Amino acid sequence: MPELPEVERARRELHDLCVGKRIVRVDVTDDRIVFVDGCAARFSSQLTGTRVSGTGRKGKVFWMQLERVKQEESSSSDDAVLEHPVLHFGMTGHLVIKGAKAHEYADFKIDETIFPPRFVKFVVVLDDGSEFAFADARRLARIRLVEGAIETKPPISELGFDPLLSMIDLESFKALILKKRVPIKSLLLDQSFSAGIGNWVADEVLYHAKLHPAQYTQTLLDTEMKLLHESIQTVVEVACKVNADSAQFPKEWLFHYRWFKGKRNKNKSAGGEAGLPDGNEIEFLTLGGRTSAVVPAVQILRAEESGAVVEGKKGKSAASKKTSKGSRTKSVAKSKKSSKDESEEEEDDQGDTLESEQSQSDGEDNQTTGKKANKMPAKGARPSRAARTKRQLVDHDEDLDEEPEEVLPKKKVRGAAK
Repeated sequence: MPELPEVERARRELHDLCVGKRIVRVDVTDDRIVFVDGCAARFSSQLTGTRVSGTGRKGKVFWMQLERVKQEESSSSDDAVLEHPVLHFGMTGHLVIKGAKAHEYADFKIDETIFPPRFVKFVVVLDDGSEFAFADARRLARIRLVEGAIETKPPISELGFDPLLSMIDLESFKALILKKRVPIKSLLLDQSFSAGIGNWVADEVLYHAKLHPAQYTQTLLDTEMKLLHESIQTVVEVACKVNADSAQFPKEWLFHYRWFKGKRNKNKSAGGEAGLPDGNEIEFLTLGGRTSAVVPAVQILRAEESGAVVEGKKGKSAASKKTSKGSRTKSVAKSKKSSKDESEEEEDDQGDTLESEQSQSDGEDNQTTGKKANKMPAKGARPSRAARTKRQLVDHDEDLDEEPEEVLPKKKVRGAAK
């Protein structure tokens, strides 16, 4: 999915194409899921006739800054509220500039032979004849209209520091980390902590920092937090410097080898696992419902016992245990399914993108059915068909625990009658 480097590339292209030009026409495909708060109805009227004065981005969210074009003969009032388009790509959202070569993504493809593209949400025509379109196949993108100072209002105001634009100093970084008690990768994906880091950037950063994604934040050493701070800046700056062209990423980056599991990975160890050219294996672990690419020889999970940090066995997920009453055991479940496509692995960050309304509606229907199935039958009465179906489903928890995309975690619905 598009993460900070890819979104920054889109912003730069939009800036070069649009700034100083007037919007003469906007064609909109009404999509009540992608367009937030029904703004599709006024999207065209808000943009048409305005001039693009600038662009902006924070994290994975970017926008166009508009200004009115004064026309002496115009009867329209300049006092009307001017709203600016604020965009989020979600999983498969992207911009297509008419006549320009489409960019390549590791987990989805863009057909550059047609314009407007498939799954188009809107097309903007500029006064010099240039056109660009916003498209999204999976409908997890979000399009908003925001009035006034964009950066002081949601969703921008809710985001944490941007590693490219506003990286915080080391001491502030350490203080934020130690306030939390979560796996370090979960914190990196939290957009209220660091805006713009998604799954591939997080995996790359942790690989460079030699940190296991399941390592809990409160166990990190000062030296580890310093290396993590440096790795975030390095990975993001290098990726943005080459305009998110992955072919120009350093050859030793995990990025080039993390996308495919099992047979589809060209780099394999003697044991048949996915691996790096240097022979180190890549393991795929499920953490918080998301797949992480980990190099066990480099990223070793330490366990915390009796308040002390100890080394876990190399290549294994060492559990963090406490022996006092009320303590809990933490473990990391490994996932090595070779038939699963990486596109199913990618997610959108917690609190970053909402599920589609259609998915929510389906979930609510299933939950309602599930509640009915959970009701206990009267004594001596034969269980309902839904209840009998529930008993069958209970034996298939593995199937119910499919990985969600990088969006808010889906609720597990059990007992729904088919």
